[in-house]
Amino acid sequence: MRPRRRFSPAQASVLLGAVAILAFSLAPYLWTVLSSLRPEAEIGLPRLLPGRWTLENYTYVLRNTAFPRFFLNSSIVAATTIVLGLALAVPAAYAFSRYRFKGRQVLKFTLLLCYVFPSILLVTPLYSTMHRLGLIDTYLSMIVAYSTYAVPFCVWMLLGYFDAIPPDLEEAAMVDGARRFEAFLRVILPLAMPGVVATAVFIFIFAWNEYLFALFFTTGDTVRTLPVGLQTFLAGDINVKWGAVNASAVITTLPLALVFLVAQRQLIRGLTAGAFKG
Repeated sequence: MRPRRRFSPAQASVLLGAVAILAFSLAPYLWTVLSSLRPEAEIGLPRLLPGRWTLENYTYVLRNTAFPRFFLNSSIVAATTIVLGLALAVPAAYAFSRYRFKGRQVLKFTLLLCYVFPSILLVTPLYSTMHRLGLIDTYLSMIVAYSTYAVPFCVWMLLGYFDAIPPDLEEAAMVDGARRFEAFLRVILPLAMPGVVATAVFIFIFAWNEYLFALFFTTGDTVRTLPVGLQTFLAGDINVKWGAVNASAVITTLPLALVFLVAQRQLIRGLTAGAFKG
């Protein structure tokens, strides 16, 4: 039999502190999930577990509200933003990593400065531009706005990863007859895939949760995304259905949890590998 492990007082105090912090962090999520599974009449009662477990809140949200439309809109916007963001960020980061050109450092600093600016400062110029182009209340307005804000940071994420990949690898492929673009696609891009996945996850989280641009660029339920759509459940109604609100919050969070669950290894590798120069 394996001997029972004993913790020193210092280790025990650290463990208890970690458990307390974890419980404190997870308590709101647990309360939301449990509230979504209890009848509307039980919400607000001083009890942890529901007296009667039910899925009626989820049924109400999916059948009697515009939530399915909001979910579809968020999925379309997030997926398209990922494609556009990666299409812009990957070549830009590779160019900054491999080429030395005049103004390179200034452009890198400018990209970082663009991300440092609060998004509220971009609302007015972006809204004016979208309005003149007739893009208000369209998917394209949010996709362009999200890409404008997310791409600079994505370039910086990928830049560190490309810098960690030795240039000798693609140079060897070019000596064997491959062109620069072929060497990038067949040699560098597969090695940089963890970084690309981490960047895609970041874009997805940003596009899925973004509220400010979606609030200004949408006027109706046709293209309204989840963060703004959920607000409509709380506005203009004295008797708020808190069970439905909690059920909507749980469904909205599920895609994020699934993305982390599926891509956690690639995400950890992508966020850490770029810190070490190869």
